[in-house]
Amino acid sequence: MYIQDEEVVLSIQFLIFKFRSYKPVPHSAF
Repeated sequence: MYIQDEEVVLSIQFLIFKFRSYKPVPHSAF
């Protein structure tokens, strides 16, 4: 990866944080 723009890195980190915080509910829970 040759990304150097801080804005791009921050946006990627934000997406990773959202994916980490997102916890899908298993169908067995219903």
